[in-house]
This record gives sequence, structure tokens and C-alpha cells, in this order.
Amino acid sequence: MLRRYFVRRVRQHYAFMIIPTLIMFLVIGAIMVNLEQRSLEDSSRNCLTSFDESLEASLYNMGYQIDTMMANASFSLSLKKILHNNGLKLGESSVFGMIKNFFRSYDISYSYIHSIYLYLEGYDRFLSTTAGYVAGIEGYFDQGWMAEYRQMDPGEKLYTSKRTITRNSFEEPLEILSLYYRLTYMDGVIVINVDKSEYGRFLRTMLLGEGQQVLLFNSDGECIGSGSNLIDPGQQEALAEAFSGKMMKDSEYPVKDGWEKIDGTWYFLCTRYSPYMNIFLVSACPLGIMIRRLSYFLLAAVLVLILEAVVMLLLAYRYTKESFGFIEQYIDIFSAAERGAYIEKPAIAEDDEYGMILNNIIYLYLKHSRMQMELQEKEHQKTLAEMAALQMQINPHFIFNTLQIMDFDVIREMGRESQIHRMIGRLSDVVKYALSDPMEPVTIRTEIDYLKSYLDIQNIRFDNAGIIYFEVDDSVWEIQVFRLLLQPLLENCFEHGLHQDGRRIVIKVKLFDRGDHIAVSVTDNGKGMTKDERDELISRINSKSAKSIGLVNLNRRLILHYGEESALRIMSKKDMGTVVCFSIPKPGNDLKNGNEL
Repeated sequence: MLRRYFVRRVRQHYAFMIIPTLIMFLVIGAIMVNLEQRSLEDSSRNCLTSFDESLEASLYNMGYQIDTMMANASFSLSLKKILHNNGLKLGESSVFGMIKNFFRSYDISYSYIHSIYLYLEGYDRFLSTTAGYVAGIEGYFDQGWMAEYRQMDPGEKLYTSKRTITRNSFEEPLEILSLYYRLTYMDGVIVINVDKSEYGRFLRTMLLGEGQQVLLFNSDGECIGSGSNLIDPGQQEALAEAFSGKMMKDSEYPVKDGWEKIDGTWYFLCTRYSPYMNIFLVSACPLGIMIRRLSYFLLAAVLVLILEAVVMLLLAYRYTKESFGFIEQYIDIFSAAERGAYIEKPAIAEDDEYGMILNNIIYLYLKHSRMQMELQEKEHQKTLAEMAALQMQINPHFIFNTLQIMDFDVIREMGRESQIHRMIGRLSDVVKYALSDPMEPVTIRTEIDYLKSYLDIQNIRFDNAGIIYFEVDDSVWEIQVFRLLLQPLLENCFEHGLHQDGRRIVIKVKLFDRGDHIAVSVTDNGKGMTKDERDELISRINSKSAKSIGLVNLNRRLILHYGEESALRIMSKKDMGTVVCFSIPKPGNDLKNGNEL
């Protein structure tokens, strides 16, 4: 059974892991193939451009500079005299020396330059860097260049061909590329002979990688050279044969840039015509270059899949074994419970699903027991609350009856209504209002009527130390609020705002209609507070652990009834007075914006 569950878990989990991985690798692989293909195509075109620029910089510019030099009368006159075998004057010898040094500089700068010829029509001699700078056409070891020059189209400025020359009979024939540059200012030609092997090594430094090659075709469609990193020479021959005769300047080239299969191998082909060199350049990049670049990605994908398989086997074995261990442990526990045996609490780890399930069962049992106890406690508290409510119904009647008896006794003793009689009456109104149902709302008119009774008592207590003004908009008198909305603020004015020197305190209570809310403020000209005292008071009011003093109680009730936007705001200045304000929403509105006076 263990083996069967192990195999099932491996199959399910590995399939669950391998499918997202395969999708990820397929998506990434498609993106990489597309990017590599574009990179290969762009690199191939850039490589071809570099080849063209290299040919232009090294060979074409060389012929152009020599041609420009021959436009100078001193150079051309000295050259004609030396080719005519006439003696040179001192100045002309210096000029001819400059020509030789100019030619020598190319031999030194470019290792692949085999030789340079300069020939003028009508002379039987020419300049040659190989023959000490003056050589006769007859008897010179290289006879082929003149024949090709004679066959050159008179309208062509530049022509390139491949040749072989042998200087000595014991030497192997040397393959060279000959660049024929027709002079502009004189009737003649410049022949630049390039060692094909050396120049091929130079061009290979610009290739992309193993397998790519660049073929050079002259205006006759003949393959005259290549820069190649090919291992198999047969591929080079197949490519040269495929394009030979097609690369003609005046013919429509049938092969466009793109992928083409040649001799069983796919190549990305791109072409470029060099107007300066009068040659075609063809770049052939085999598909193998792109495959080699992607081989690292394929290897990484295979390694990841193998690693996933190994990890999945190990995890499946571990979890299957642990699962069966838990199952056996639970079976033993339940079997012992059925027998009625005492079982100690098992040590179950919480980092696995079975341990978490068992711990949750125990937790739910304890939570159920606690909820039962809390329910019983709530029932007990409910009973006590009902008893306290009944008791509060008795206490107000006792207080009212006592106050009435005291009022009658005062009138009987004094024989007339007095200040004491007035104070007892106001106290009776205050107690009756305060002990009424706190959940029952009252109108602002009722709250202010009560407030006047309360203020009457305070003025009696403090010997008329306060002058109180009310400014109330007519539209707010009948709006309902909770009880004792303003009394804590006025009590605070009398308790903490009275001057020590006996000056009377002026208190102004304002309730203004602000459209969607009512702005309430209580302003006095009492002792006031410093900034530190005000900050300390605000901190006490907003503290959850503060004792239920009047302002704390009022602030909490405002927040509970109307939200945080209705909390108390306090402004005060020492010896100048204090302003306490807040806003309450009108029925049907929420106080969403800041409080406003």
C-alpha cells in the first residue's frame, strides 16, 4: 500500500510541477529563438557592412590616395621621367623618393598587401614595390596582370580578379586578389595585389562564429575570395557554386535576404553591393550558429527537469512515509480511546497538515467550552443589569420625593420662596433630566432648557460669577441629539476657567446651521491654558486609558454617535480664554469634510 500511494503521489505532483515548467520553457524558448534569429540576422548584416567598410578603408582608399597623388604635376612629371629612363634632377629625385616612401608605407601598414603596381600608358616600364620600384614589363615574373588590364572594360573604374603568381620555380604558386584602379588624371592603372591567404585571416576576425563565411564576387560574377570560418571546405565550394554567375552589377539579383537551404544546410543569406569596390559581398550564416547559442538554454532546461524529478521523488517519499506514520499514530489513539484507556496528550508537530488538524480539534473543543462559560457569564450579567435597571427606577422617585419634602420644609420655615427654594427646584429639574433614559434622544431646545437650569445652580454656587449668552439658529431648535451634550463643557468653564481675582467669566454658546452639519462651540474668557497644558488635556481626552472625566466622556460619546470627524477640538491662550468646539451631522447627512465654525 505504501508503494502504491508513493507512486500515485509522484505521478500527480510531478505532473503538476512539470506542466507549468514545460510551458514556461516553451514560452521562453520561443522568445529566445525569435531574439536569437533577429540577432543573427542583424549581426550578419552588420558583419557584411564591416567587411565593406574594411575593403573600402584599406584597398579602395589606397588606390584613391595614389590616384590623387598623381594629380600633382611634380609627382606625375617625375614618374614619367623615371619610366622613360631619363635622368632626374635633384628636386625630381626627392619627389620620386617620396613616391617610393609612400608605396613602402602601405607594405609596412598592411601585412596582406603583396605588391603594388603603377603603370602609365605608352611606357614599357612600371613601378613595382616588389622589383625595387622600377621594372620592365617584358621579363617580369608576373605577366598576368597586364593581360587582365587590357581586357578590362574601358568604362569600368575599378575591377577585381583572382590570380596566381609564381616568382621562383621552386616556390608554390601564390593566390592573390588583384584590384585594378584606373587612374583619373592620367592614362594608366594602379594594381593592388593582395595575398589571399593573409587577407582571409584578417577578415576572419570580423566573422560571427564558426561556420559563417563572406564571399566576394567581382563584376563578372566570379567568386574571387572569401573570409571563412568553415571547417568543411566543401560547404564553401557549394556556396560559391550556388552564386557564381548570378552576382552581376547590371543583372537582377534573384536571391533576397533570408533563409535558404544549400547543399542540405540552412543558411541566412544577405548581400551587399559595394559601389566603391565594384564587387558583391554575400554573407552566409548557417543555422548551427543559432543552435549553438541556444544550446546553453536547452542544457539548462534539461537540467531543471531532471532536478525537478529528483526533488519530487525525495519529497514524495518523505511525505508518504510521514503521512503513514501519522495515520498509524491516530489509529492507535482512537483505538485506545474506544477501549477507554487513559491517553496522554500526543506530541504532534504543527508544521504539517495532520498536526494542524489535531491541534485545531483540541482548540475547537477548548473554544467551545470557553464559549459555554462566556454564555453563562453573559446570562448572569444580564440578570444583574435587569436588577440594576429596576433599582434605578426606584432611586429617582426617592430623590424627587426627598427634594420636594425639603422644598416644602424650606417654604414653611422661611414663610416665603427663597434662593434655597429656587436652587432645590433647579436641582430637581437637573436630576430628573440626568436620570432619564440615556438612550432616548432630545431636541436641542430641551437640552438648552435643561442647561439653563444647570447654569442657574452654578451661578448660585459661584455668586453670579458667570455671564452666559446663547446664539442658536432657528433651524436647529428641533434637531435631536443625545442628552448632556453641552453640560460637560459649561461645567469645565466654571471648574477651571474662573479667575482668581473674582472677575466674572463670560461664556458664549453658539449652535449654527452649516447646511449638512451643525457647528457647536463654547467660548469663555477665563484663565485659559498654555500650549503645553492644552496638549496634555487633548492627550488625556484621546487616551483610551483615561478616567471618564466630563470631557473624556463627552468626546467618546461624540465619536460613538457621529464618528471621528465629530471629536472635540480645543483652542486656548493663557489669561485670554478657551474655545471648545465640535460638529455634528444633521439627520440624513454624514460629516465627511473637516469641522467648520
